[in-house]
Amino acid sequence: MNSARYLGIAGLYIIGTWFLSSAAIYNRFPLIYPDSGSYLQAFIEWHNLPERPIFYSIFIGFLHWRLSLWPIVIGQSILTIFVIERTLTHLVPRVGLVAKLTVVAILSLATSLPWFAGQIMADLFAPVMVLALYLTVVERHQLAKWEYYTLLLILCVTQASHYTHISIALGLLACLAVAALVFGAPKLRSLLPVALTSAVAILAIMIVNFAARSEVVFAPYGSVFLLDRLIAYGTAQDYLTQHCPSLHYSICDYLDEIKQQPRQASWLLWHDDSILPKMGGAEHYKREADRLVRAIVLDAPGKHIGLVLGATIRQFFNFGTGLELPRLGEGMQIYRIVMIYFPSEADAYIHSRQYLGQLNLDLINRIDIPVAYASLFALIWLLGLGIAKHDVVLIIFCSVIFLALLGNAILCGGLSAGEARYQSRVISLVPFAAAVGFLRMRVRSKMAMDSG
Repeated sequence: MNSARYLGIAGLYIIGTWFLSSAAIYNRFPLIYPDSGSYLQAFIEWHNLPERPIFYSIFIGFLHWRLSLWPIVIGQSILTIFVIERTLTHLVPRVGLVAKLTVVAILSLATSLPWFAGQIMADLFAPVMVLALYLTVVERHQLAKWEYYTLLLILCVTQASHYTHISIALGLLACLAVAALVFGAPKLRSLLPVALTSAVAILAIMIVNFAARSEVVFAPYGSVFLLDRLIAYGTAQDYLTQHCPSLHYSICDYLDEIKQQPRQASWLLWHDDSILPKMGGAEHYKREADRLVRAIVLDAPGKHIGLVLGATIRQFFNFGTGLELPRLGEGMQIYRIVMIYFPSEADAYIHSRQYLGQLNLDLINRIDIPVAYASLFALIWLLGLGIAKHDVVLIIFCSVIFLALLGNAILCGGLSAGEARYQSRVISLVPFAAAVGFLRMRVRSKMAMDSG
């Protein structure tokens, strides 16, 4: 009996990994983004980058070992299968392996999940972190010791891999703490070890930054990123126009250039005609940016709250799959990394669909976007059903998923560039939550009929 069960679980992981790797398999090479080359470079050339933590680079480095990039896809898929399978096991009593595999298949065929599992980016860790956080806080009493400590380790790694992941985790913990105090569920003591993982992630990032920079800092270029968003809002231009004659910021010398640019996020950070290099780059300018951001926000706080709210709403519903997966050829960091360190895969790279501009994303989004919207409605319906049936677990689970999406939209839309990929990375949680909810209701109804 045990042998059959273990074979079944092995089959789930093998087939599920193939499902979640399907986007990369379709591409004929792991999916990449402009930042993918930087993540690879950080571990291979041991080069710490101030704009992103190094820990995702270490994670993928332990997978590729400068031999092949495909183990990254496989490793990320297995990790995702693990948190999905554990969530289904604990939220849906008596759920079978066939049902679990069906859920994975649906997520692979009708959501953005395989496009992040198959991508060399830390974005996949956002949904993984949310599920791990839910399990360790709400389902702690059901977890075996090995599960619990494995999930805590996953939380440490996933949070330390991206600044926004820590913020989302802290926001969820704050909401769950309020629920614990007001409603008595989850247990307040269950939050403390998870909060410790956030503290460990923050400390780890700060230690690395101190070792690299001799500076006690969490996000070295955070103020420059925020200034970029304020320029996109137009409030930076308004403030500088009014105050440059008296305050003499160094950026005032470039005010006319700023005004001539269209109001779009990421112009200051990444565009070729950005004024940032003229001001000495982010490293040189970050101190003035820090003062300037505070001054701009405090000059019109109400206006900024409205702008952040509007951008958050737009980001919440901006979740097209793969819309920012460009062709990355010569001159890009990833091209250099592949050609130098993974020469055996260079031919596959230059013949990949992404490199050739042949990804059929219109077809993918004809499926993924309607499924996401339908799942959002289902999530709201399941939350109401959970309240009606006094299903505390379903209420908390649906609430955590919704709050994770909202927090992600605030951070990535209200405070950052607002690209579709940011919300796309977490939107797969909604169809998954809908599947969990329907399976849970079905199993509970069956159990009620059996007992009756």
